[in-house]
Amino acid sequence: MLMIIIILNGSLTGDDTMHLRFLCHSHRSLIEQSSSRALGVWDLSQQKALLFQQRGEPEKAIVAAGGALEAAEVLLTLHGQAAAADLSRFTDAACLTLRLLRGLRKPELTRRLLGGCIATLQTQMNQRRTATGGPRMLSPAA
Repeated sequence: MLMIIIILNGSLTGDDTMHLRFLCHSHRSLIEQSSSRALGVWDLSQQKALLFQQRGEPEKAIVAAGGALEAAEVLLTLHGQAAAADLSRFTDAACLTLRLLRGLRKPELTRRLLGGCIATLQTQMNQRRTATGGPRMLSPAA
C-alpha cells in the first residue's frame, strides 16, 4: 500500500499549494541539518527508485523517488550551496516521481506534486531574481 503524507500550505481560498511528504519527521530533520546527509539521501534514494522501477515495483519506486525529491528540495531551498547542481537534482527527482505516479494512474497525487514542485521552483526563481533585479514571476507560455 502506497502511503504519502499530504500537507496543505496556505488557505483553501488563497495560495493552497499542496506538498507531498515521503520522509518521516526524523529523517527530514537529519537532512535539514546536513547538506552532506541530504546529498547522500538524494543519491541513494534516486538509485533505489530506478532499481525498483526496473524490477517492476512501482510503489517502492515512488517512495524512494519521493525521498530523493525531498532531499533535493532541502538541498535547493535550505542549503543552497551549488545552485545549478541542486536545481538539476530537484528537477530530475521531480520528473522521476511524477512519471512514476502517473504510471500508477494517480492523477490527483500527480497534480498535487506537480503544483508543489512548481511552487518550489517559483520561490527559488523569485529569490534569485530579487537579488539581481530581474522579473519576479513566471510568465505563462505564449
